[in-house]
Amino acid sequence: MSNYQKTKKEIETYLYARTPLILVKSDERERCERILCDIANDIKKEILAYSSSRGIYKFPSMKVIENTTNPAAYVKDYFKKKKGAIFALIDVNHLDNDNLFSRDVLDAVYAASDNENSLLICSRENIWNRLSNLGLISELSFPDEEERYQQVKTFIERYQKGGNIDYQEKDMRLASNVLRGFSERQIDNILSSSLISQDGLHAKDVFSLGSQKKKLFESISNVTLVDIHYPIYLAGLEQFKEKIEEKKKIFFSTEEMLHNYGLKYPKGILLTGIPGCGKSLSAKYIAQDFSLPLYRFNIDTIFDKWVGESERKMAEALTFIENMAPCVIWIDEIEKALSTNNESNDTGRRIIGQFLFWLQESSSRTFLVATANDVTMLPSELFRKGRFSEIFFIDLPNEQERESCVEKYIYSCFHCSLEQEQMKEIISLSEGFSYADIEQTIQGVSERMLIQNTKEFSYPVLKKAFQDTISYSKTNPEMVKKYRDWGKERATAASK
Repeated sequence: MSNYQKTKKEIETYLYARTPLILVKSDERERCERILCDIANDIKKEILAYSSSRGIYKFPSMKVIENTTNPAAYVKDYFKKKKGAIFALIDVNHLDNDNLFSRDVLDAVYAASDNENSLLICSRENIWNRLSNLGLISELSFPDEEERYQQVKTFIERYQKGGNIDYQEKDMRLASNVLRGFSERQIDNILSSSLISQDGLHAKDVFSLGSQKKKLFESISNVTLVDIHYPIYLAGLEQFKEKIEEKKKIFFSTEEMLHNYGLKYPKGILLTGIPGCGKSLSAKYIAQDFSLPLYRFNIDTIFDKWVGESERKMAEALTFIENMAPCVIWIDEIEKALSTNNESNDTGRRIIGQFLFWLQESSSRTFLVATANDVTMLPSELFRKGRFSEIFFIDLPNEQERESCVEKYIYSCFHCSLEQEQMKEIISLSEGFSYADIEQTIQGVSERMLIQNTKEFSYPVLKKAFQDTISYSKTNPEMVKKYRDWGKERATAASK
């Protein structure tokens, strides 16, 4: 059942119960009016309403019957004369505190109670406590996934003949996910402006529909957009790539499909392993593969010396992330922020608790990619099933992966390829190298060529560079063993 239908049914139940005051919290006046119109038709009864722009009008005809500057007095008088009547105040102001108008509305509620009438107040504004305590609350949220899908489908059917539209069923489903967090009116405006600015609605541009979110929701300092200006190439890690494709299929499945299989959206993954082996690059690769915006969440900047500020900042960050959905969230070196060392103070425990609760219970379509070097520093609760869909261990690249990496950087730096025997020699010399070691060694040769203003690639120079490089595994053998011992037993290998 959609948000709209649930709210309508709830309001009808309150009306049948003769509830004197019903507070409908919503930012969408038009949807509220549509609900009242539908209810009036269902119960075959006239509903009167007031809004500052129309005055007094009635549902379902929407006919204006009177203008007034004092709706509260009108409602109170109306309820004294009628029994079983329904009246709605729509988008009225000044009900958030004790004032003359809110007291007049309070009197109208008492009049409603005396004659079994019902007053509805449709507004997002906070309501004075003394008034709100007399009623029941119903909340009309923004359109849910199925409502957004139907709206996109209706829009396309309306403009299909006259516009250049190539959306298929899967594209409409994807668009409905991208448009999460927008009102009905905003969705129509976004689709209309995209239709004009892009000369149609094209499947390749479907993610651009969510670009308004950055303008709609106020940015916060600890969650920043990561721009990916070039194609991300990820050498090796074939098992990781295969698993990500599986998660991608589930991530973009409809709510109905997931419900049928008893599934939820995949929460995300934790990448651990040897430093310099592609954990951070993998986060960008996933965002590129999913065609979703990538946001970096700097949890370590959450902590504040003032009491309550850390919790507030975490709550703001998580709310912002949910508003940006669907998206990929990247937390780099998560152990620095959620270290077990932080559990020694109350603030640290509360921050970790907030984050773990969100990770477990959030229903937003956000795919979290967390990276960690020293995974042993993380709290054990983080590894509970359901918080991460998969934990991957990224080891030093094997021969095939090193060859793929060397080929990529040789071509990008020197615009050539190595001969077969040369490649074998470099692969042998690079035993124990991380991806970062290979990249920096080759780019170091390229830098010297630029400084010396030479375009002639020299294999002997490259070979010597590899011979002279001290790899991470040689400088930190104890750490490599520690990471490997943990990864072999407790994580899925990223490489085959």
